[in-house]
Amino acid sequence: MSRRVGFGVAAFAFVPFVAPAAISAQSLLAPSDPLSAIEGEWPGIYDDNRIRVANGKVTLIQVDPESSHGFKPNMVIALLNDGGKTSNKGRSYVFSSSKCLQRFTNGRGDRYEMLPCGERGATLQTYASSYQFYVSGLGFTIPRKASANSATPSPKASSPTSEPSPKEQAESATATADAETARIAAREAREAEFQAKLAAHEAGVAEYERKVAERETEIARQQAELAADAVEAARVKAAYEAKMDAHRRELAEANRRQQAYFTAQRQHAQCVNGDRAACEALETGELADAGEVSTDTDANRCVTSAETRTNAAFKGNTSASVLNGCGQKVDVRICLKKAAAWNCGTIWGVDPQERATHSSFGATGEVFVDARVSSSKQPLASPEGM
Repeated sequence: MSRRVGFGVAAFAFVPFVAPAAISAQSLLAPSDPLSAIEGEWPGIYDDNRIRVANGKVTLIQVDPESSHGFKPNMVIALLNDGGKTSNKGRSYVFSSSKCLQRFTNGRGDRYEMLPCGERGATLQTYASSYQFYVSGLGFTIPRKASANSATPSPKASSPTSEPSPKEQAESATATADAETARIAAREAREAEFQAKLAAHEAGVAEYERKVAERETEIARQQAELAADAVEAARVKAAYEAKMDAHRRELAEANRRQQAYFTAQRQHAQCVNGDRAACEALETGELADAGEVSTDTDANRCVTSAETRTNAAFKGNTSASVLNGCGQKVDVRICLKKAAAWNCGTIWGVDPQERATHSSFGATGEVFVDARVSSSKQPLASPEGM
């Protein structure tokens, strides 16, 4: 809700008395031309504010920070015209049809607006020796001099001296005390408002810093969790790789022993067919080396051992492949052991340095491989039990 800052003008009563005829005095009535009467510079009554009035425009040229009601230097605080009226038995002139500057303040700052002065916004008060001018909540005074603008003195409305009467002095003192009280109250209100805003700002800063600290703590916790997860993932991966390496070595050793078994079977078949070298190898318990059997006739000497892959192409599918290291085409039979039988496939005419592959679902991991030179008429062997 906006708060309107204004200043009231006290009404003064005047009790006329008869002055001695030998003493001249000025009229206490308001000047006949109020706009001309207020032309010039006016110092503050109770403070260091100062205004300049020219052609009805009232400009604040000096500011007292404690009593300026938030106005700033060089602000136009009133635009006056002669559309007004007299009051207080003709002693005061009210610029009721003019415009005065009003200040509105709220939590978002100050707003200034020219509004009708009304009955309290701008008033010229006549005293025996001075004029007092109240405008937009501020009070100013200048000494009063006799001029053509003054009304003709009246015997009943004259003063024996240029000084205010005791009643006027009392009223002026009361007005001064009231103005000082209002000034102190306004200053205390401004200070309280400033302290409240400062406390709210500091509370907002503290709340922001608390949220920042909480966020930084949460980020640190998340980063620690991510680091721990990364360490655990690396450990699990390393353990898995080690296990897979051991498994691959076990499969390679099993395949090596199986190939030795199948080679012994082939040597037995060769011995039965009259191959003396094969018979001697069987008697000594040693397999014939590469020098005893030519790769031209025994392709198993230059075809590599089977390499297996699980989940090859499809989940649950196992493939076995060999590389033709011979210098000529070979025919290869690859068999993968299943739970109750063997799944065999024959690949014909595999070129040198090319691979031959066969796959099966449900393979147990055992592999049988036999190879021959494509030009050979020797039959390809099959695993035992087929």
